[in-house]
Amino acid sequence: MLTDADKTSAIGAASDEAYGCFRSRGQGALIAWDTTVTKMVCQIAAYELMCIAGFNPNAGADRNYLDRALAARKWLSQVSKGEITPAITFDTSKAIGSAPQVRSRTRIGW
Repeated sequence: MLTDADKTSAIGAASDEAYGCFRSRGQGALIAWDTTVTKMVCQIAAYELMCIAGFNPNAGADRNYLDRALAARKWLSQVSKGEITPAITFDTSKAIGSAPQVRSRTRIGW
């Protein structure tokens, strides 16, 4: 059975993977993204969770999770290479000569 910690870890890892691909597109914290980004991150996380649950990617409908995760990773690779441009926004504000800015927000959480 999947725990909340498993789910949180899978979403966090998939979010980090996506953010790593977006670094080639800009700098700073990602503050806005389109639904395609959310979809791709969720597809990667779903595959990872199904692996934890013991699915077999070579068996019938289970193959669908693997195919979607592979497609999502291909999409992220294309974003990283500049072949696809998703609607993402980075926080590029820089306070020069002022105190550090402290922000609190939950994890990216696509």
